Amino acid sequence: MQTRQTSGGEHQWAFSRLGGVDQVVFRDGNDLAQIGQLDQALWLALAMPVKGTELDEATAAFLDTNKDGRILPEDVIAAVEWSKGAFLDLNDLMKGGDAVRLDAIREPELQSAAKRILTDLGRKEADHITLEDVFGLEHIFASARFNGDGVITPESVESESGKAVMLEIMSTVGSTPDRSGKPGINQALLDLFFAQAALYVGWLGEVVDYPAPLDAEKTMAALNAVRAVRHKVNDYFLRCRLAAFDPDAPRGPEPEEVRRVLDASPNLTPASPEMDALPLARIAPDQPLPLTPDTLNPAWADRIELLLSQALHPLLGTEKKTLMEADWRVVLAKLKPFENREDAKPVTAVETLGPARLNEVLGSSVKEELSILIQRDLEMEKEYAQVVNLEKMIRFQRDLYRLLCNYVNFSEFYDREKHALFQAG
Repeated sequence: MQTRQTSGGEHQWAFSRLGGVDQVVFRDGNDLAQIGQLDQALWLALAMPVKGTELDEATAAFLDTNKDGRILPEDVIAAVEWSKGAFLDLNDLMKGGDAVRLDAIREPELQSAAKRILTDLGRKEADHITLEDVFGLEHIFASARFNGDGVITPESVESESGKAVMLEIMSTVGSTPDRSGKPGINQALLDLFFAQAALYVGWLGEVVDYPAPLDAEKTMAALNAVRAVRHKVNDYFLRCRLAAFDPDAPRGPEPEEVRRVLDASPNLTPASPEMDALPLARIAPDQPLPLTPDTLNPAWADRIELLLSQALHPLLGTEKKTLMEADWRVVLAKLKPFENREDAKPVTAVETLGPARLNEVLGSSVKEELSILIQRDLEMEKEYAQVVNLEKMIRFQRDLYRLLCNYVNFSEFYDREKHALFQAG
């Protein structure tokens, strides 16, 4: 065995020739601690898959920090660096085993978490914690009422009123999965729901300073009927004015134009785009818009009939066979204030719950109730993280040194008494 320095650090490394290659030898925990200084040209592997080797896949998952399915040198170095903060002495990695001594834990909070777990398991006097002690705790913790992810599920809420609002939040503004995979809400979704509810109810409560032309429902129906045809009716009256301005202007739809449409579309229907593009009716100077189906472009007849029944008759107060442009302007003017208010209506997902229910929810203390539960859940985050870190620490003690002996060097591969990780990979 020989020792020498390598570029990039002052550490003296030991090497042994195995399989015709000089391979670094790990003599103690100090060698492990300096692994980041070792020139990667001297590493015998530069990548390994997370799956398909004999390394425990749960340990491999802890190593694969960016979750790309591979363990790279930077992942190995990061694992050793993490272990330096977790263990008082990295020689424990070389000893292995799936039981970590409590006095070997460097971080006081992690040590306290281990003692708390052992007390809960009825092993208060134990001086070590095993993988069996923590294995599965993460999953049990994840499915608990509060698990530190800041997401509460309907099962987390005890009051029926709180549970009902939670379900309404999830059905309107959405949900997010908690650690156990169950759908729930976090503070952001809770705030979004109540912000939208306040915005919509506030809009409903604004003082309207104009008389509604009809009741709200009928006015909305009239506006929808007008919106469906407004651009086309405006187009018709503009064409008629242009015809008065220029007697020689096209009067479309001319017979030739209609024939072109018929020739180009042998399977023509009222819904055909070609039909939709034709003018509403024959164009002539100062001509009113005919409202009877037999004088209209068939593609628009149904929509004009709806305009007639839901907007023109209710707003003009008389039966109409034709529509003068002046009357059309009257209809638009009557609907304009209502339309402006509708255009100002906030876009929310909570509107479907209705004003009465939204006012009831806003007037209750449910938001505070749910917010308190979310904060209680978040308070468990550190405890949950400690459980995860304890499992990680125990797995690294058991598996990390063996990984190094199959990755940085191939000492296990050349040891006849051992079975290398990569032989199955």
